Amino acid sequence: MSHKAYLVDGSGYIFRAFYAVAPLSTKEGFPTNALFGFTRMLLKLLAASDSDHVVVVFDAGKKTFRSDLYKEYKANRIELPDDLRKQMPFFREICTALGLLILEKPGFEADDIIGTLTDRLTQNDAEVVVVSGDKDLMQLVGPKVSIWDTMYDRRYNRAEVIEKFGVPPEKVVELLGLMGDSSDNIPGLKGCGPKTAAQLIEKFGDVETVIASIDAIAADAGIRNRKKIAEQLRADIDLVRLSRKLVEIDRNVVIDIPRNGTSEALDALQGEALLDRLVRQAPDEEEIRKLVERFEFASLLKDIKFTPRAAAVGAPQDLAYQCVWADDFPEWLKTLRAQPEFAFDLETTSLDMFQARIVGVSFCWGDKEAFYVPLAHTDIPAGKKQLSDREFLSEVRAVFADPKIKKCGQNVKFDISILAQHEVQVEGISFDSMIASYLLNPDKNAHNLTVLAQDYLGRSVVEYTDLVEGKKDFSEVPVDAATQYGCQDAHFAWLLKNTLRPLLEKNGLLGVFDSIEIPLIPVLSRMERRGIKLDVKLLSEMSEDFAVRLKKMEGNLYELAGCEFNLNSPKQLADVLFNKLGLPTKGIKKTKTGLSTDSSVLEKLSSVHPLPQLILEYRMIYKLKSTYIDTLREQVSSVSGRLHTRF
Repeated sequence: MSHKAYLVDGSGYIFRAFYAVAPLSTKEGFPTNALFGFTRMLLKLLAASDSDHVVVVFDAGKKTFRSDLYKEYKANRIELPDDLRKQMPFFREICTALGLLILEKPGFEADDIIGTLTDRLTQNDAEVVVVSGDKDLMQLVGPKVSIWDTMYDRRYNRAEVIEKFGVPPEKVVELLGLMGDSSDNIPGLKGCGPKTAAQLIEKFGDVETVIASIDAIAADAGIRNRKKIAEQLRADIDLVRLSRKLVEIDRNVVIDIPRNGTSEALDALQGEALLDRLVRQAPDEEEIRKLVERFEFASLLKDIKFTPRAAAVGAPQDLAYQCVWADDFPEWLKTLRAQPEFAFDLETTSLDMFQARIVGVSFCWGDKEAFYVPLAHTDIPAGKKQLSDREFLSEVRAVFADPKIKKCGQNVKFDISILAQHEVQVEGISFDSMIASYLLNPDKNAHNLTVLAQDYLGRSVVEYTDLVEGKKDFSEVPVDAATQYGCQDAHFAWLLKNTLRPLLEKNGLLGVFDSIEIPLIPVLSRMERRGIKLDVKLLSEMSEDFAVRLKKMEGNLYELAGCEFNLNSPKQLADVLFNKLGLPTKGIKKTKTGLSTDSSVLEKLSSVHPLPQLILEYRMIYKLKSTYIDTLREQVSSVSGRLHTRF
């Protein structure tokens, strides 16, 4: 057989997600950043993988056989942060809901299960992709085995392992045994760093031969710190042997592979039977939606491949979404005028208020129906006629201007700004679901309708991008689809008003909402439309002047450095400062790519050489030009000649 399987280091994914994603929490305050990042990473992997054989492997607990070998193993690990500890019970639930097989075994680490499964799969002629950033797993790389670090999208085959460690995959365990690992509290050989370890393994082959060659090491002038290494090796022979045992992955773990309520021993599975046990099942839609609702992950739903519920096309079957054509408009307008309050939403050709044309407007004033008035669609069914935007706006101008008729919506500021450009004044704004959501949960990373509909209404939405894909703009969307989409927006805004307003009152936020936030909407709208007058001529002159100054400074910097280099590359600058010029490195902080060249470092070095101070001045002028002067000029509207911000 010839198949591929992805083995995911689930425990590694958890910790990467926790530290990579900024703090998130539900509206009740339950932390969710690791769960969100973990789910997003899995979905990204599933979308990118070219196989349905995907297994997630977890550490089953802190104590393993390595703890019996060395009681200090991982003893330096700090306790789980409280926010992560609270999230730990739910990672397996997410995997199961996504249809992924989970493997773990007490007494062993995820690495051991991955190693065991990797060997069995390759023995059955399958290709294996280990999904992890853990260096220990590099020892598994072989002709049919690669490592994929999805966070950095870096793949490791034999050549990449040699590039990273200086030794081939089959020697990685020897290298790690000498180096040790501070993160796992594996001692290794004291004073033996990665370069020395690689040199020893390259010369002697393995840890046992290194131990047997102590005298040769002490006499070999080509080995770094040879006498100290030999002396330390004599003192720590047992510790070095133990370190090698600790870093070696156990590839003979006795494990069972569960499937549909039954389990079968891995050793008993061969060929297709083995791969059949690993295949991903269909996602459990109901369970996924429960988890999404619980943890407020609505934005991830679009990345999960299953058929959306009826709500995804707008509403339950007893809900009426209606298109209002020109012939029906006069009667419908009478009903609109009689409403004490309604939600509304505009569909436009652009987000630029000066460029946008109104394509249609949707309205809702009840839980069971909503209406869409098409104005500028290019594809109209035979026998139907739409109003022009001018006709429509002249008829509804008085309704929007009447403060006694209340208006609500989602991100109302955008809609009233567009209407104002068409000389329609909106009075009587009563509610904005986006602002209400922000007040209720300011730490939430998104307050768009997709998220709010899922979190508060339990409903999916038709996405704008799906409708306009391959089209010039919304005017080319068929009216039937536009009706569903537009009515959905107004309808959900109406439902959210009825859901969120009581929550604002319950949390003591209604006063702030009604007296500060809502009255600010038209004020901010006017500020955005008014814009800021900029002296574009002066900015252009400044840009030219700064360009000349930067060019001159470049020449001076190259002269001081004695070579040309990329002035905006911290790595190249570090090479110039510390290698070519030999500036002092004592006390200089390090980054992932080497010695730091940030402003604090350059200020410190300015007292010993003129180049660092000139780099600081260059950076200041470069940032002023690129970030502010040039960018501000580009943002000036060609229509108004002013800069228009978003508040």
